[in-house]
Amino acid sequence: LYSHYTAIVDNKSVLQALEEELQTSGRVKLLFNTRFLGLKNEFTARTSRGDIKFKQFINAAGAYADKVAHHFGVGKEYY
Repeated sequence: LYSHYTAIVDNKSVLQALEEELQTSGRVKLLFNTRFLGLKNEFTARTSRGDIKFKQFINAAGAYADKVAHHFGVGKEYY
């Protein structure tokens, strides 16, 4: 099946390139296999790897994103 309005990409390669670009920028820190345990205060997250201070928090928790969001007072009407 061919459609000139769509494209096929190698998702794994795209994400690996994005990860590399973000890591080398020095502006972000990506932590894998790290469990979010809650908030210590407004700008500190408690995790399985210790406390992490942040200015901006990006919730990329996938299926658990709602549970993480609840700690920030967001989406509590969705359970």
